[in-house]
Formats: sequence, C-alpha cells, structure tokens
Amino acid sequence: MTERSVASRFRLDGVVATIDAAAGQNTLDRQPEAVKQAAVADRLLLTKTDLVDKKAVRALEKRLRVLNPAAPLLRVLNGAVEPAALFDAGLYDPRTKSLDVQRWLNAEAYKAHHPHSHEGHGHHHQHDVNRHDDHITAACFTFDEPLAADPLELWLRSLLLLKGPDLLRVKGILNVAGLSGPVVIHGVQHIFHPPEVLKAWPSADRRSRIVFITRDFDESMLRDTMTFLLDDEEHGG
Repeated sequence: MTERSVASRFRLDGVVATIDAAAGQNTLDRQPEAVKQAAVADRLLLTKTDLVDKKAVRALEKRLRVLNPAAPLLRVLNGAVEPAALFDAGLYDPRTKSLDVQRWLNAEAYKAHHPHSHEGHGHHHQHDVNRHDDHITAACFTFDEPLAADPLELWLRSLLLLKGPDLLRVKGILNVAGLSGPVVIHGVQHIFHPPEVLKAWPSADRRSRIVFITRDFDESMLRDTMTFLLDDEEHGG
C-alpha cells in the first residue's frame, strides 16, 4: 500500500486470519498481536474444529465475534474451505463490477451485536484485567446530517497524528456536504487509502457510517471530539 509501483497495479482486497480452534483461546490469552490480527481481519477462518468439542468451538467463536462483529466466521473442515469465500472481501465486487459498500462496511453487524447501544455503537467487556481483548474496541458511529468537509478532515488528521498506531482499522461511507455521492475512507493503522468519491449512493440510506477498530482507545473521546467539531461548525466556529 505504500510502495507506489505495487500500489499502482494492485489493491488490497482484504485481510484473512486463521484461528486454530485447539490452541486459539490460549494464543489469544497470551499474544496481544493475535488479538489484533483477529480484530482487523475481513475473514476469520477457524481451523482444526474437528479436534475440539462443539462447546469449546462455540466459546471461541463467541469471543471472536466480540472482537470482530462484522467479519464472516468460516469453519475450515480438514483444511478445506470454499475458495470464493476468501476473496472479494474489499470494497470492489468484481461480479457486479461495482463498489459494494453495504457488504464491505457491514455496519449493521455492530448494531446487531449491541442492540441496546445508541449512536456510536461500541463495546468494552469487563473481564480479567490482563485480557488482551479488553484493549480492543470495535465501534460504528452513525451521523444523520451531512458532514462539513473541513472539520471532518481535521478530525481524521488529528486522530492519525495523536493515535495513529492504535487506530487499527477505519472504514467509512460519509455524506459530505456539497457532494452528490458519498466519500469512502479506508485506513489500516496509520496508512490511509486516498478517499474515494462515488458517483452515487449505493442505497437510499444517506447516513454517514464510520467503523473504528481501535486499541487502548477511549471510545467516548472519539464521539466527543467528533460532536465538538460538528457543533463548532454549525455555530460558525
């Protein structure tokens, strides 16, 4: 993504993570890097499920779903998985030759996972203090009104500057004031794709939706700074 000669010829379709059903819980307990990898993946493949009892597999799946509400969770049986399920994880859908924002963002998964939350759906489970899971937060923020471009850009730049390494993944479709189509943003840690302006909205839903997967991040800070900038803009600040 940062090497121009490569980036001009290839695009990142998606990130696939494999999780060993037999050793997965232990690995997630011991390795913060494994937790991060599971949290940012676009596809989660569960291997060796035949070696573990069903209850243990379900417990691991439940843990993974909390870390990563939106990624399809696929069980690999005897090393076999449908190849097509591993691809087309990105924004572009080659079958329809179009940008499938709805599937890529899957914002509904965050709401479904936290049915009692409001704008800025997120979670932070109370577990053993040492659990690496508690350092990861997956949240989807929704804004009904169009966003002003300048404060939005300032907000994203500030987040990158202050907390770049802890912004594990950012995905969003944004209704920016003055544009007829939405702006799509995508960042993996401190690397951001150039924003892409779509010609038209993919559905009647014109709300801005931004998914954040973060580490050691105060979710309320995300929401409060965004609200502050938007309010400031509305009042001519």
